[in-house]
Amino acid sequence: MSFLQLARLQLLEAAGAVNVTPNPSGIPGGEAAQRLINGGAAFALMACVAVFMVGAGQWGWGKNAGNYSQADDGRSRMLKGAGGAFAIGAAAAVINFFFKAGSGVH
Repeated sequence: MSFLQLARLQLLEAAGAVNVTPNPSGIPGGEAAQRLINGGAAFALMACVAVFMVGAGQWGWGKNAGNYSQADDGRSRMLKGAGGAFAIGAAAAVINFFFKAGSGVH
């Protein structure tokens, strides 16, 4: 067996022994980072509510004024606010899904 084959075998054995278990309390500042993420999500949700409300007002105002371009833009803005809220709510589940899917690869 050549030196390169032996080194590759050793590397593969070492890679097979690695295990990843996420634990936010296992690192310094992990709890603070979790609070920052939660606060950021709350701030982003408030921004989504604001976008949704502005879109609703724009839709109503544009419809009443007969400006259908503004009304359409308001509807689209409302959809973007709702979509942003959906993405924020689904973020943890999507990340956990892909982490679990990746953890199952052997």
